[in-house]
Formats: sequence, structure tokens, C-alpha cells
Amino acid sequence: MPQEAQTTFDNRKATATLKNYVSRSIEAMSGMIFRKPMSTIGYSQDMEDMFESVDLHSTLNQFSRELSSMLIRDGKVNVLVDSSDDADKPYFIMVTRLELINWKKDINGNFTLAVIKELADDTVGIYETRRVEQYRVYDENGNITIYRKDERTQEFIEHQRIVTDVDYIPLVEFDLLDIPPMYDIAKLNIKHMNRTSVKDRYLDMAACPVPVIWGANLDEDGGT
Repeated sequence: MPQEAQTTFDNRKATATLKNYVSRSIEAMSGMIFRKPMSTIGYSQDMEDMFESVDLHSTLNQFSRELSSMLIRDGKVNVLVDSSDDADKPYFIMVTRLELINWKKDINGNFTLAVIKELADDTVGIYETRRVEQYRVYDENGNITIYRKDERTQEFIEHQRIVTDVDYIPLVEFDLLDIPPMYDIAKLNIKHMNRTSVKDRYLDMAACPVPVIWGANLDEDGGT
């Protein structure tokens, strides 16, 4: 609101209620796509076993539904194929539109550079594990360089370099629209929240009246 004090705005923001119509719309649209489980008939037993845990904790159907929700929300989403150090089996990692902060592609649409912003677990001693921001950089040969912030200089420096067995970047982009499909609904959702919070603010003010006396002649002691 114009000329609204910062403390008043902070209080209104803290008590505002958001009816998340965007989330409801995404859930409804994704639910329509996955009304029935995905069919995996005709795949080998090894593939069937992999479908039970495509990202180490979700089934193929669960992962696909989450992927579709992100695609509807952001308009773009990426899937990275990675593997553990012992190369036991590959697995999927979902990379959202905001997490892929830089990239290059060749004329065929294949990635030749990908920079992914992520949070990684960093063990401190034996009692603490903290989340550390890092950048995972894939070059055109599929090799990985991880950068983390130096605590002394506060600059990102090379933390680890990984040489892979592949000669390409195992990253696939799913592209729906440049502008997220839910963008207009999100703007209306924010407008509705702002209007509602302003109305609630006025109702709070009206519910707590302050007694005011005017027109009376008061002496120095407050008497009439």
C-alpha cells in the first residue's frame, strides 16, 4: 500500500493468508494425466527393477508425476542421469528451471555446457551435517567440476573434479513453454492475496477501536 509504514507492511505480510490456486491447478492437471498408472509392458526385468526406484526413492510413475507438475509450473524442467561412485546403477535427478543457471547447446540441441546450482550435504566432524551451496559444471566431454565457496575469501573455487565414463552431458530438457503456463494465474493469485490482506488489515483496525474525545474544553489537569 502507498505510504504504508514498513512495520505495518511486515505485520500484514506475516499474517496474510494465501489460497494457493496455482498449486491446486497444477495438482488437478497432473492428476488428469496420471489417472491411470504408466504401462511398462515389454521391458526387461532389469529395467522393471529400475522403474521401482528411478531416483533412488520414487517409482517411475511417482517421478513422472512430479516431473509433470514441475513442467506445468515452470514451463521447462530437466532430468539428469547420474550414478554413485561404485556405478551400481544409474538414477534420475530432477533439475528445475531455476537450478540450471547456465548452459550451451550444439546445433542438434545437445548440451555442451551445463551449470547446475545445488545444495550438498557436508559432514563437519561426527556430530554435524550442514547444507552447502555448490555449482556442478558439466563440460562437453561429460566431465564434472564442482565449485564451492571458500570460507576465507568468500569466492567459489574448485572443490572436486570428476572424470566420467561418458563423452556427453547426460541431461535432457523437457520444454513446454518459455512463459510458465500458470504465470497469469499466479499473478491473479498474488493480487488476490494482497487485496485480502489489506481488507483483513482494515477489519482488524475496525475491530479494535480507539476512544477519541474532541470538542470538549479540557483544563491543564485533564478535566472539563
